[in-house]
Amino acid sequence: MPYLIRDGVRLAYEDAGAGDPTLLCLHGNSCNREFFRPQMEYFKASHRVVALDLRGHGQSDAPRQKYSPPALADDCAWVCRELGLEQVVAVGHSIAGSVAVELVKAHPDLVRAMVALDSTLMPDPAVLRRAFPPVMQKLKQPDHLNGLREFMDPLFAPGDSDEVREWVWQQMSRTPAHVILSLFEEFMNWRDLATPRITQSFLYVAGFHWRTDSGELARVCPQVKTAQVEESGHFLTLTAAEKVNDLLQDFLTNLRLV
Repeated sequence: MPYLIRDGVRLAYEDAGAGDPTLLCLHGNSCNREFFRPQMEYFKASHRVVALDLRGHGQSDAPRQKYSPPALADDCAWVCRELGLEQVVAVGHSIAGSVAVELVKAHPDLVRAMVALDSTLMPDPAVLRRAFPPVMQKLKQPDHLNGLREFMDPLFAPGDSDEVREWVWQQMSRTPAHVILSLFEEFMNWRDLATPRITQSFLYVAGFHWRTDSGELARVCPQVKTAQVEESGHFLTLTAAEKVNDLLQDFLTNLRLV
């Protein structure tokens, strides 16, 4: 698997296909690039697709440090420069939606358009302060995987298969506890000043439960296109791959017409 070294930290990635615009696929907390496998296999026939293992995940190194959306976005921008990527479509799942909007904020010329898949954008700080501390306390325990599983189980929709549930769990359980905990801590303290500044074409896709206020999103980003895959839980790149691919394909087709 190819990788780059940034200040002594290995950042693994997969680079497939050819064609503009390039899709930059960014996974969620405790996940890895394999969560975008259905999208990579589908779009590599017509686009260059680069999927990262964000710092702390998958085959990338996991130093003991803070893992915040702006810091992860800085890694993404660095990788793009190293790989010669320009005018990418940043596709962020879950917490990587916040990474994608921070990438747009810090490097607007790098991102042609962005997609957020079941991400929480412009979160209410009071809600996070109520919801996250109990989870974070469990993640500090020696049996932290129990806390992770308690948090993860409600993310699935009733129709999500047992096979997918078990695969997701196996992947997420490999992520170091200090990475998971730091992402929760940093996200709880994150203030989304980035989303209201997005002027690029923007697609937001929700699963069975909306994690972002669609009305507020439309108010601050009037250009946003929203869709919901009601039958899918949080891991819709896997559980509703065909529907997600269709939505992405339509979005990319419309980009070419602009």
